[in-house]
Amino acid sequence: MAKLFYHRIENFNRLDAIKGIEGYCKRVLTMTSSLEDIVLLDWYEDIVFPPPELALLNKMGLGVKEENLFVVKFDHRKSWHDNHLNNKDVIEALKKKDLEKLLPFTGKSTIAHLLAQELGIPIASCPADIAVWAEDKSTLPLLTDQDTVTRRFLCRNKQGVLAKWEKLQKLPGFPGMGVIKNCQSASGLGSSVVRDKEDIELFLGTYDFGELGEAVIEEWYHDADTRAPSINAFIKKDGAAKELFISDQILEEKVDFGKEGTRVHMGNLKPSTYPEDVQGKIRTITLELIEKLKQNGYWGPVGFDTIVLPDNSVRVVEINPRVTGPHYGFRPAERFGCGYFRLRNEENLKKEIDIHRLETALGGLIFSPGKSAGYIPFNFYSGKKFTGVAIAKTFEERNELCKELDAVLEKIKR
Repeated sequence: MAKLFYHRIENFNRLDAIKGIEGYCKRVLTMTSSLEDIVLLDWYEDIVFPPPELALLNKMGLGVKEENLFVVKFDHRKSWHDNHLNNKDVIEALKKKDLEKLLPFTGKSTIAHLLAQELGIPIASCPADIAVWAEDKSTLPLLTDQDTVTRRFLCRNKQGVLAKWEKLQKLPGFPGMGVIKNCQSASGLGSSVVRDKEDIELFLGTYDFGELGEAVIEEWYHDADTRAPSINAFIKKDGAAKELFISDQILEEKVDFGKEGTRVHMGNLKPSTYPEDVQGKIRTITLELIEKLKQNGYWGPVGFDTIVLPDNSVRVVEINPRVTGPHYGFRPAERFGCGYFRLRNEENLKKEIDIHRLETALGGLIFSPGKSAGYIPFNFYSGKKFTGVAIAKTFEERNELCKELDAVLEKIKR
């Protein structure tokens, strides 16, 4: 039986509005378990079909056959009746397949749930309303002791932000800075670090609060180690939970309003470089959170972003109840028996760089089955950007590979 992968991005404030963000669902091509699996891609303006990197991934045994790739035009603002009509041919083709289950990017996608129901197959996620609850930035402090999470206050309207900022400042041990985050955001979008009332007023003057939606204002530890480890797990429907991996995040500072901005996720390194006692703290804290999520009906993929303070204490910053970015590196690395990887988004390619020029430039660095180390480029947009994962069986192999990669990549960027 084939698995149906549909990594639709839905129900994320501001993220949904980014032009071409639908294209990110093609990242799932590194996560399939067989060329016989089925992948759905959301249509967007300027879509290239099949994805330019598909043939290269197929050489590695990754992705799916071209005939197992379908483009769909779903819109969660429309009725299922209208969505069914707009995608009738694809739905009928899928009904003829021997499908095992649907694996979504996030359980927040109502379209993914409705599609699984239409096809009569299970979906690897709890109901959408529970996934939305788990994603909400205000949910985290309700699940565990405040000493293990960054402290925050929910802001239901624009006027409430300044009032909550004053409350945040009065907390014992307040680090001096805060960060405003939309409750249903991802990757640091619609967020900003603030130092004072003037920063907040500038932020609120830039982002319409009605557009922003409910937000939290939380303490910002500017002296935390920026490796920021994250831990990922999968909770089964029967409650059994399995840790998948701990990795260090690669974060990039995005400056807002001429001051320090937020740390935007750009990639991950596995395994984590933190000592085992720190990783043990991360496991202990997040196991408690997993139990609380289970008690409230959540199941499916889940990740937790953390920070490590100078005294080696750990704070959980976010719950990410979805397939997080490092999965796109972890799955192919695991498949080829490689315990080490570096996944990183690569931007600002020269305009003339297409997939063929990229493949030529990378040459023997590209992974092929049987090699102990190599590079897997995916999520490619000509002359713009792509994501790549360097996988290896040893720490030394990965580091040497990354040195060679960085020298090549520097030459093809603007």
